[in-house]
Amino acid sequence: KTIGNEISAKSLGNNIEITFPQDADSISWAMIKPDSNYYGVHRVIFMATDNKDSSAMDTMILSITPTNDRPQWSVIPEQQMWENDTMLFDLGTYVVDVDDTLLHFTLEGITNADKMSIEPKFYSSENFGDLTHFIPEKLWSDYAEIQVIAKDGSNDRDTVKFTIDVIRIPRPNMTINVVQNNIFTNY
Repeated sequence: KTIGNEISAKSLGNNIEITFPQDADSISWAMIKPDSNYYGVHRVIFMATDNKDSSAMDTMILSITPTNDRPQWSVIPEQQMWENDTMLFDLGTYVVDVDDTLLHFTLEGITNADKMSIEPKFYSSENFGDLTHFIPEKLWSDYAEIQVIAKDGSNDRDTVKFTIDVIRIPRPNMTINVVQNNIFTNY
């Protein structure tokens, strides 16, 4: 579409803007600007038509490389563990960063933080398999909400919260029966 001396178009779900600025001599060129967190490979077709209905068409492959994109968490479902147990958890399975391999994690208890120990609270990871240990206080059962921040080398970050349900272990019902002994009824 034409706007004044500039032609522009949005494409691919409004993720890429293509403008055709013109200089004083009416020479145009294509300026391609993707959204800041968008990347991918696309085919772009250029078609030009003049006033006499003559036209020309050309195609180019456009590769947009991710640069300085923040890490992105997927939803971490509620986790369950037994009281007096230890849960080992790999946070790396729930976060993706398309342009960084090294991520720095910061963990914090939001609710019942004094009842749930997190080890380590700060660590760096380049791959799957780096485990965080969650250790509830002895004989404690309830919910603990955990917040995790993933930060990359560009200091871009994303935050996720999830819940750990610490399930109480059923205990036997303690009863004491006092039986009357007839020997001691008279003294």
